[in-house]
Amino acid sequence: MQYTGILCGNFSSAGRCLTPTTVDAAWRYKVKTPEERALGHRYYYPKFYDMCFGDRDRGIEGIERYEMTINKEVELTLCQRTHKFTVDRLELYICPFNVVLYSIMVSMSSQSHNDITLVMSKLRNFTGVDYANGTLKPFIEVAIKPIMRLCDSVQLSGRDAQMKGAYDAMLLYGNKFKLFQVVALDDEKTKSMDSDMLIYEFGTLTRIDNHDMSAPEAPSEEYLEKIVKTNRISVFNDWKALALFDTFTMMGQRLSEGTIRNWVDNYFGMIYLYGIFVKVYLFDLNNNYDSSLKNCFAMRKSMMSEMYDMFEGKHYFPDISYNFLPRMVNTQIQEALEIAPEKSRIYERIERQNMLREKRVDSRMNNLLFFISSLTMFSAIWDAACLVNEMYPFSKYLETPEMGFRSVFSIFVLLALLCLALVIRRRR
Repeated sequence: MQYTGILCGNFSSAGRCLTPTTVDAAWRYKVKTPEERALGHRYYYPKFYDMCFGDRDRGIEGIERYEMTINKEVELTLCQRTHKFTVDRLELYICPFNVVLYSIMVSMSSQSHNDITLVMSKLRNFTGVDYANGTLKPFIEVAIKPIMRLCDSVQLSGRDAQMKGAYDAMLLYGNKFKLFQVVALDDEKTKSMDSDMLIYEFGTLTRIDNHDMSAPEAPSEEYLEKIVKTNRISVFNDWKALALFDTFTMMGQRLSEGTIRNWVDNYFGMIYLYGIFVKVYLFDLNNNYDSSLKNCFAMRKSMMSEMYDMFEGKHYFPDISYNFLPRMVNTQIQEALEIAPEKSRIYERIERQNMLREKRVDSRMNNLLFFISSLTMFSAIWDAACLVNEMYPFSKYLETPEMGFRSVFSIFVLLALLCLALVIRRRR
């Protein structure tokens, strides 16, 4: 059985310029040639394709890519057994809005399904004890340290010398890597297995134990049926895929090298990677809003709306391809990553901000209208007092004209207040 797994994490550049080639000369800047870009535009919408493959030299705004070739075999001792796999390459993706993604591509060949799920579950669990106690040191030296140096280069101040502190900065949110995996089955044993249960066990990296549904760690039948029905992609007889929140698994019988490369380069390199970028940015926007409220300083009234409008106008693409399969995979990935709920929360908050802004504007306008109305009322009362004085001179009936003006003015103000009180009472 041939296995290809791609671990994906993220950190923030914090608004600072990140140039991997100056940190480590082994990084290589990757761009598409005009011919490759023209061909890509035949299959994917040009704006989406250009977003996935930015090119600063040609002024194409999008995800800029760097690659470091590794091709080193790593040995780990897990559960008192030695496990071997190859770290093929590292890739770095500098995205808009200070989002930086990176991926670690590993491959292995084994007839034991449990060996694969064991190794990948350990590598994926970024905050697990195996990273802290040195069990994964060979993997850390080969795959983690080059990315760690990039993460260190964009920090404002000195970093904690302890490894765990550096790990925390390398994963902006969550505690596990995202995992995209292609499983090429080639043994007769798997043909007799329940393929839905098998892909579920690969997708959750749990022990593959002859599909014993009575085992304590086995999923309930209802849950398994729901997951498979909701998250499975099944188009052709020779493969199926399962999109979960933390993993995406493509599994098939005797997959060709071209098929594996297509899923790695296009379905991971474009669709899945783009989905993670969207998820990270939207989650970060929501999280910053929550943090601003917790720290007693709210975002500027229109800041969230402006940032989201900029993102949706330039970097969000609900439709990505002219072909049905990339569109189907993209829809399933976005549902698995729960992107729609993130957008809904942003919509709700923008709507709430708009309502609060409208209330404040209405309150100011009402205060202004009340002030103008008060001036108008007092002016009218004064004119009425002057008219009474002309008809019945105050100096003739009262001791002084001032006493007359005060008396008439007070009577008119009292009448106006009584009328206002009656109007308010009727409205209530």
